[in-house]
Amino acid sequence: MKKEYRHLTLMERQRIFEWYHYKKKSMREIARLLDRSHSTISREIKRNMTTYYVATYYPHPAHSEYLKRIRTRAQRMKLKSNATRNYVIEKLKLGWSPEIISGRLKVDAQLDYVCHESIYQYIYKEEPGLRDHLPRKHKKRRKKYPTRKYKTIISDKTSILERPQKINDRSIPGHWESDSVESKGRQCALNVLVERVSRLMHVTRLSSKKSVDTKNAILNCVIHRDRFNLRSSKSIL
Repeated sequence: MKKEYRHLTLMERQRIFEWYHYKKKSMREIARLLDRSHSTISREIKRNMTTYYVATYYPHPAHSEYLKRIRTRAQRMKLKSNATRNYVIEKLKLGWSPEIISGRLKVDAQLDYVCHESIYQYIYKEEPGLRDHLPRKHKKRRKKYPTRKYKTIISDKTSILERPQKINDRSIPGHWESDSVESKGRQCALNVLVERVSRLMHVTRLSSKKSVDTKNAILNCVIHRDRFNLRSSKSIL
């Protein structure tokens, strides 16, 4: 009897991450443990593999992408009304921009109204041949606020997956983790240092989000801790 297909859950994705990266299990072995097809595991890992330090499958980003695909897979066709669609195509060929067409539809109120964003999506997703009638004939839509990508090269980088097991088990004190936290609106930032065993925490407010300020905050915490340990040892003596 053919099994009914079920989508992977977040818990299953967490198991895949643990077994694939830490336990070094094969995809077929993971599939047997989860009672899944090995092709399902293979597609899941290849689709959501990201390169941060090394190629790694992360469960939470993978699950977020899955939810995003679920939300967008059943979107309605833009310009569903034939009369509105024909009107839009006619005016585009006359040289009207989507903004002008949308504004005229709102004023006339004789046809179903669509915003200019819906017209752009209709052109780029369903009728790419109409791009030649746009004022700017871009082959792909460009973001209104493009983000600049920086390529960072880190020498002697080490993946967190190579961390010794005794550190993962929190059996030996003295190992710290550092992270940065931003406030809403990115008005200020904090550097947080946490000792893995005792959960001792040092929080420092950063003057900026530059790497040099983060480095100085970590060094100041280390110096302050060493001075405290030195004073404590003198008081005992």
